[in-house]
Amino acid sequence: MDWLDLFYTVWAAIVNHKLRTFLTTLGILIGVAAVILLMALGNGFQNYLVGQFQKLGSDLVFVLPGKLTTSGGKMTMSSERKLFFAKPLKASYDKLLQHLPQVEKATSVIATTSKAKRGKEEYDITLSGIKHQYFQIRNTNFLYGQPWTKAADINGQRVAVIGYNVYTHLFRPGENPLGKTILVASAKFKIIGVLQAVGSSFGGPDFDDYVYIPQSVITNLFPTARIMSILIKLRKGSSFKNFKKEATVLLAKQSLTTDDFTILSQKELESSIKDILGLLSLVLSGIAAISLIVGGVGIMNIMLVSVTERTHEIGLRKALGATKKDILVQFLVEAAVLGLLGGLLGFLVGWLGSLLLTSFIPTSVGIKEILLSFGVSFLVGVVFGVAPARKAANLNPIEALRYE
Repeated sequence: MDWLDLFYTVWAAIVNHKLRTFLTTLGILIGVAAVILLMALGNGFQNYLVGQFQKLGSDLVFVLPGKLTTSGGKMTMSSERKLFFAKPLKASYDKLLQHLPQVEKATSVIATTSKAKRGKEEYDITLSGIKHQYFQIRNTNFLYGQPWTKAADINGQRVAVIGYNVYTHLFRPGENPLGKTILVASAKFKIIGVLQAVGSSFGGPDFDDYVYIPQSVITNLFPTARIMSILIKLRKGSSFKNFKKEATVLLAKQSLTTDDFTILSQKELESSIKDILGLLSLVLSGIAAISLIVGGVGIMNIMLVSVTERTHEIGLRKALGATKKDILVQFLVEAAVLGLLGGLLGFLVGWLGSLLLTSFIPTSVGIKEILLSFGVSFLVGVVFGVAPARKAANLNPIEALRYE
């Protein structure tokens, strides 16, 4: 068999029926484009996730209220009853944990919603009560000013570090806000720092909308506000397992049970969220892949019609010496080329779609997506091309020549 002649024959059959070819490959095109786009979104979110954890800093540990468990790499929450009846964490627990040998710095975090006012300007904010170590733990970068000192925590000074969005909404462009005051919860705060823009994390609140004040102040303004987490930075080379074991014993002495708190490392949290995103991407891609099956059925139907239309041609080829294998291979190659063509067009559409979405949400298309798009489309073409190819190969040459 001359492969060059084979591909020429296949290509001529495809080119001579452009509209039919396009309609045949449309199902594959849509399926591959959808899968590529969803995988690009999944990859983009995972890359975004890594970037968000880098913003938080390294070697971080989170002590969270309620019971969260990681099982098989997946993070799950206990029943709502357990979470609701969990004992609240106390601000003093960070001091207890600070004494553990593995801990470099620790701070409890209180957060609530409020409004920041300056003159006639007003802006919705997330008000966070922290201690001065927080900025070192989070590796925050300042646009203006600097964090407060330990003395401000002890004395309950009304000072504030504001996020970038708060700054841009309450002050004129380029205006130095240091030393100026803002009103939060009917209390005046002196601005001592402005953070560089960082955006949101994991789809949560935008850190640029935060206003940070000493924890001793927020507890006076909002007595019922609860500790959202305790943020801890471990010493270099420290064992998280050892810390978790000692911290659990220490918190148990404060009349807390293992259902009242969860200790998670940054890596555990990152891995859990990655698994969730990966599973979601896989499920969505599987749903989108249904159109690939529809596209494969379309190829099979059109190829069966093509066999009927070309019955006389098949009989003539057999009369001139073509074997069953030659006819089988010809139609299989034609089906495979149709699948690959749909895969190519689908990849281009999916890739262009991901580029358009990049300005709104993160996307990323890699070599894995390229290989998958062509591999799957080729496989679909071959699998659904078997039935038409066998039908063509099994045609009786005499009857085929008589067919009109």
